[in-house]
Amino acid sequence: MPGWGWAVLAVLMVVVIIAGLIYAYRHFIGAVETCGATLDNLATRFDKSSEPLDMPEKDTRPLFTQPLGTAMDRYADAHVKVIERKDRKRERRLHIWKSWLDFNK
Repeated sequence: MPGWGWAVLAVLMVVVIIAGLIYAYRHFIGAVETCGATLDNLATRFDKSSEPLDMPEKDTRPLFTQPLGTAMDRYADAHVKVIERKDRKRERRLHIWKSWLDFNK
């Protein structure tokens, strides 16, 4: 191969290396920005979770020292929440199955 051929190959190699470095740098900067945004989002969520909650004061006495009606009310409220949660799960699953049945139509 003539001498000028080696010079052309060397110049092309340098150009390709520089283009690769520019490509890697641009993607690195994009990744840093994405990580920064994610960390900012996490920081705001952690800040919100560390704030005290404005919850009403609950009766902290043991349940067995309270009237039986209180225990029955708590159980009924908890059972209603369980039934609502199961109904929501059932509705979600029905919606998913309907979308799967209509997928190929």
